Amino acid sequence: MDETSCLDILALAEAYSLEDLGRRAEDYVLAHFQRVADGEKFKDLPFVQLQRLLERDVLNADSELAVFRAVVNWVEIDKDQRLSHLSRLMQSVRFALMRPEELQEVQDCKLLLRSSGGKTALETVKNLLHADRRTSDCKPRTPNQVLVLIGGDCVNENFERREPNLCLWFAQHFMRGEGLIRTIEWRPLAHLSEPPRFRHCVCVLNNTLYILGGRKYYGALDILKTALRFDPAQGRWEHLPDMSRPRDYFAAVCHRGKVFVLGGNCDDVNCLDSVECYTPEDNTWR
Repeated sequence: MDETSCLDILALAEAYSLEDLGRRAEDYVLAHFQRVADGEKFKDLPFVQLQRLLERDVLNADSELAVFRAVVNWVEIDKDQRLSHLSRLMQSVRFALMRPEELQEVQDCKLLLRSSGGKTALETVKNLLHADRRTSDCKPRTPNQVLVLIGGDCVNENFERREPNLCLWFAQHFMRGEGLIRTIEWRPLAHLSEPPRFRHCVCVLNNTLYILGGRKYYGALDILKTALRFDPAQGRWEHLPDMSRPRDYFAAVCHRGKVFVLGGNCDDVNCLDSVECYTPEDNTWR
């Protein structure tokens, strides 16, 4: 399945009530929405399917402006037949998630002046642009996969030395660049609890981040065996029992409800051939 075939597969699945296939096709469209929207097949997407896609929280796009542009392009393919759908489609665009410069582009869109629903959208945009403080209960889109950066080391402001840091960032927007290049807008999500760490491992189990081992500084005695986890939904850190051995440069994986750590370095001289397993229900390593 790819962006050229997913809409055909979705239509086939709905025509023959193939629920599992339809679910997988729709998930693909949602995960690759912008590339699908740029394709030829998108212009033939029925209104009902498009509206259903726009209402999904997991729709993945660089920004909500990209969603708005997709709707405008879809309507402009056949204005006579589709302009009547503009009002309902605009209700599914989450304008409160847009930055001021993106809202300005929406305000400049002449298509919105051609229907009552479009004018309502313009009024919403106007209010957002002129509000002293843009607060809203608008639910953010939450793609199934999110890119995060945790800890690491970096050069200090004076470029004098490298320092470990405590930052946890997530990719809020992926902006298009040339070819396959993407510019990423990063947003701080939280801070690691002390100490800072780098050369650690991170894995995800049940939507919880597990941060394991690594180093707090550059000496052989600075390798860590500590472990912690972070619940993004609650913004809460929790310290876990220590691993049996300090490790950096190792591997970690979540499998069947458990966290496994494999190999790594323990003292800058010796490499480990051991494997440890953490069981969340028991809160123990073995």
